[in-house]
Amino acid sequence: MLLALEDGYLPNPYHNRNHAADVAYTFHVLLAKGAATKMGLSNLQQIAGIIASAAHDFRHNGLTNQFLVTTRHPLALTYNDRAVLESMHTSEFFLMLHKKPELNILQNLEAKQIVETRKAMITTILATDMMVHFEYLARFQAKYIDDNVLPEKDDEKSFLMSMLCHAADISNPAKPRRLYLEWTDRVLAEFYHVGDLEREQGMENLSMFCDRKQPKVQKCQSGFITFIVRPMFVAWGNYVPELNELFMRHIDGNLGIWTAEECKVPETQLFADAAKVDWDHMKHTWDLHEGIEEYSYTDGLLDNMDSFKGYPKC
Repeated sequence: MLLALEDGYLPNPYHNRNHAADVAYTFHVLLAKGAATKMGLSNLQQIAGIIASAAHDFRHNGLTNQFLVTTRHPLALTYNDRAVLESMHTSEFFLMLHKKPELNILQNLEAKQIVETRKAMITTILATDMMVHFEYLARFQAKYIDDNVLPEKDDEKSFLMSMLCHAADISNPAKPRRLYLEWTDRVLAEFYHVGDLEREQGMENLSMFCDRKQPKVQKCQSGFITFIVRPMFVAWGNYVPELNELFMRHIDGNLGIWTAEECKVPETQLFADAAKVDWDHMKHTWDLHEGIEEYSYTDGLLDNMDSFKGYPKC
């Protein structure tokens, strides 16, 4: 099943099999470092969450929900413009299990377990839709942190599991700096590709941060960390204090790149890595400026950080 799942990921610069594995592993680490105990999850619930995390972007096409809805893409028509990609990922994963019984890891469970596990996995994947981020975070904060309610029902545990998967999905700034910057460049490559398609279709206003002619890397990343990532991980740190040591120093350190008095990434630069020209969608790798090696980040951007030396190509 895992090999078939891996096979179903396309070689996008960002939404690829590496991202799926990264999110599943991050989810697992967060569980193991205290979240599973705090949430009162059974072994079956934990496994369901890990697999849902691995499947959360199954068959992603490298586009955005906004683009699919605006262009009346068949996927948007199929899923009624709501959580289009997330609904597709969920549906495609369970269709794979249904069509190939030898892959169906749920088939030997009891009937009630199958229903509850499938429900939890659907909830987990759908929660990765950014449209529900602020609503879900406010609910998480109010009920489980401010009021300190302990989850007892399976629906409550599924909600918390979905929040943990969502945290893992947006956790790039919570990783060592070179990893964070590599993922940043990869998601920007997808954004610019969407902007190129929008321009080809004659759209006057391109999606935010998708216009390669007006790159706003600093604004994109500082806003992402300040308003999305940091509040999410502060909340999880309040709920499971053991998690703080895993990520807060990375989040604050990486935010410092963009909030420094003088940002080292010029406004005209497309990617954090000055060596990168663009992503080659045919070769599935980076086009680099001639004579400049990949990972030649702007001087000082990687000072005193991790020693990671490379990253797989897809």
